[in-house]
Amino acid sequence: NYRANKISQKAVGEMRRAREEEFRPYVVLDIRFDRSEMYLILKNEGKSPAFNVRLPLDQNPRVWNSLVGGKEFHFKDMAISRELAMLSPGEEFKEWVDESFRFFKNNEGKQLTGKITYDDSEGKKFEFPVDMDLTPYAQRSYTIQKGFKELTTAVSNVQKNLQRNW
Repeated sequence: NYRANKISQKAVGEMRRAREEEFRPYVVLDIRFDRSEMYLILKNEGKSPAFNVRLPLDQNPRVWNSLVGGKEFHFKDMAISRELAMLSPGEEFKEWVDESFRFFKNNEGKQLTGKITYDDSEGKKFEFPVDMDLTPYAQRSYTIQKGFKELTTAVSNVQKNLQRNW
């Protein structure tokens, strides 16, 4: 009986731990591209809300270079670098970084390292390491999609240039 009781207690403990793991928040960092635009995204992939979400990075890359002339902005100027009060399950916080070619032109390092920290609803603290190699993204070529009108204008311009030069 004693041994069966110990085995049952251990099984109940394992089930409790598995339930806690299943229903906790899981916040991850992702990089997404939409044509030539680059975005950083924090997303809660878990089944419960994440509170006090923070993303301290070891680097402070330049951002928003496509918007401004003369003034430099860095990661620490972005809203995603500040604490988010809460991310609900399935929710994502998406922020525009820059046009991808400008980002890679203005930042020598091709590595993002740091950590994501957050709490669950009971105040339990979690930490998720960030170690992203951006080299594959820097070497991608991007196609900017245009409509039919832009295509016909471009073809007409090529045709005019050919006629002038022949």
